[in-house]
Amino acid sequence: MNKKYRAMQIVAPGVLEMTERPIPAPGPDDVLIKIEACGVCGADLRDAEKAPQEGQPGRIPGHEIVGHIARKGDRVPGIWQTGQRVGVGRLGGGLSIL
Repeated sequence: MNKKYRAMQIVAPGVLEMTERPIPAPGPDDVLIKIEACGVCGADLRDAEKAPQEGQPGRIPGHEIVGHIARKGDRVPGIWQTGQRVGVGRLGGGLSIL
């Protein structure tokens, strides 16, 4: 698996640029999802018009995703399996089986 992922981040109001970031390891109760598709909503568009916070990496818009579980933590219930197709809605709070 790659050690980095690419995404578009907000670097200035209305300006996006490609970035590479390290792929995080999932915590014991988390899954890492390889994203295939991502929705961008009105909240993302409004965020893109704001300046990034000082000292913070640029925000990556999009939070409604579909993909496959790439890795999972040790305490993730057995209903979730590596390779399984899943989706996450606007506020997260759990996965959906697709």
